[in-house]
Amino acid sequence: KTVISLVNPRLRPLSWKLVTLIKPDLILNQSDEIERLCNNMGIKTHFLPNGVDVSKFVPVTSEDKIALREKYGIDKSKFVILHVGHLTKDRGLLPLCQLNSLDSQVLIIGSSYFRTDRDVADTLSRSGCLVWQDYFKNIWEIYQLADCYVFPTAKNKTILQPLSILEAMSCNLPVVSTKLDGLSQIYQGVKGLFYMDKISELGSAIEKAKNCISVETRQAVLPYTWENIVARLEKIYRASKEGLEEASNLQGR
Repeated sequence: KTVISLVNPRLRPLSWKLVTLIKPDLILNQSDEIERLCNNMGIKTHFLPNGVDVSKFVPVTSEDKIALREKYGIDKSKFVILHVGHLTKDRGLLPLCQLNSLDSQVLIIGSSYFRTDRDVADTLSRSGCLVWQDYFKNIWEIYQLADCYVFPTAKNKTILQPLSILEAMSCNLPVVSTKLDGLSQIYQGVKGLFYMDKISELGSAIEKAKNCISVETRQAVLPYTWENIVARLEKIYRASKEGLEEASNLQGR
């Protein structure tokens, strides 16, 4: 049996041709768009969300948050807006420059997975953003010292369930994100989760996050621990041995 995972529907035409040639027995997806495309090709699909490590990415007390800020040299009085990811043009990070103020500090943890765009990094730094590209063994501490997480990347430039968003939610941070299909299909009506249809809504969404009293983002991701997701994946593989019809019927979000 052949099972393929597609977490991004924006495959190039050649890639879709390869999928057609391989004609997998089952495609694991995170998007209604992928589901429609696959069904049109006669390929069965199963919606399988990303998981998150809820044992390490946990909320902290206000005292612990202050201690972490002292550890990393972050102003204890400011509202810290965090983003973790690639420092590339496609990431759409430049609007974050507008969020720095007397009471707000943008902190960006740059991934080295893709080559850093120096123009983007320098522009962010000049605007007052803190841009760190070090390796953080205890990366959850960076989430824990923040007050809010932001993900401004356009939906055609990212996977549909970014792990950094789930990690921020697991720390019970308010989250401001582009409305991504993979997220919005699962997480709707979550207190502290604010979607943007366009980047011009960023400022107002951040204000909502600042003024959010009741945050329940961690509660929303608790069903999606890696243990639970792996258990679901194991069921899919076991079912595929017996018949893909059963596997495709194991739907559930």
